[in-house]
Amino acid sequence: RERVFERLSKGGFPDFASDTVVSDVWTPDRIARDYLMPGGAIYGTHSHGWRRAFFRPPNKHPRIGGLYHVGGSSHPGGGTPTVLLSARITSELIERYEP
Repeated sequence: RERVFERLSKGGFPDFASDTVVSDVWTPDRIARDYLMPGGAIYGTHSHGWRRAFFRPPNKHPRIGGLYHVGGSSHPGGGTPTVLLSARITSELIERYEP
């Protein structure tokens, strides 16, 4: 926390620490515990390497009817643009397959 405030101060925000009313520290352990994200990774399991893209769960579960996946750990992957694309894909699947 203090290191972040120090960097912000050096980066042109000298009053950031004194102006801060509430702050909270999020660590990978906390993210893993509170949000059940593997290893605390905010974008899901690691995605480097060409093979990893093929191991993400599909947006529509193949065996459990009515179960859909959306977000950084499902197709097409992490990052805001692709998570939004995942939401679009999933909403289209729900419209197509759910009564």
